[in-house]
Amino acid sequence: MSVRVPEACLALALAILCPWAAAAPGAAPIAGAIWTEPASGMVFVYVPGGRFAMGCDAGDPDCVTAEMPAREVDVDGFWLGRTEVSQGEWQAVMGGTDHRYPPGREDYPAGGRTRAEVAAFLAALAEAAPNETFRLPTGAEWERACRGPEGQTWAGTNERDQVAEFGWLKRNSSDRPHPVAEKKPNGYGLYDLSGNLAEMTSDPWRQDAYRRTGTDNPRVEGEGPYWTYRGGTYLRGERELRCARRDALREDFDYPFLGFRVVREKKKEEAAK
Repeated sequence: MSVRVPEACLALALAILCPWAAAAPGAAPIAGAIWTEPASGMVFVYVPGGRFAMGCDAGDPDCVTAEMPAREVDVDGFWLGRTEVSQGEWQAVMGGTDHRYPPGREDYPAGGRTRAEVAAFLAALAEAAPNETFRLPTGAEWERACRGPEGQTWAGTNERDQVAEFGWLKRNSSDRPHPVAEKKPNGYGLYDLSGNLAEMTSDPWRQDAYRRTGTDNPRVEGEGPYWTYRGGTYLRGERELRCARRDALREDFDYPFLGFRVVREKKKEEAAK
């Protein structure tokens, strides 16, 4: 006797067993599908759209005011860099040599850049891929990606004593950054969202951001000079590495512990076809 397996179950099994698989032409990508930008070799992972719990509430002893109130938000699906942009990827896009990124460290994350320098990188990357545009993630997109399909507290786990398996933090980093993707990925196949370098977002810093924005693709409007970063760093502990954590840095400083990862989009005229 044959058994009919629901299509939803087959899709879920494919996403679990083959997260690298491409979707059928014209169909929405599956969670964890990958796309490689040919000029730089940067790998992007598909994070599906949907509703998730963003932020935290006063019942959590780790929660701080800037993360409240917790609320359900919806985001559209998007493609996010599998890792923080590496020094090798930076040089592949920008060309030439850079004294901040010496040979032999190509797999280390590209830190120590101002927002203006990152904007120049994104523009150069778009020139190399004429059918694409690239940008920083919003805070909501970043948190969706970090929490993974399970909605976890840290990237890859809900357990404080397991955080070091998924990221570089104060207790295991020897106070220095490490090559990307040396730790375990989270459920979407993304690396280093908790720890290693902190990561820029497109959100200007607002302490009360969650009281200013809606719940449909929330985006903080306005300008700097302070901008929101996410993910904690190799210099911080578990509390600062939570997916809900939000902090602020100036846009014009080249912090060595601050890096970034990239969202890939189709150009609007291409997406409309």
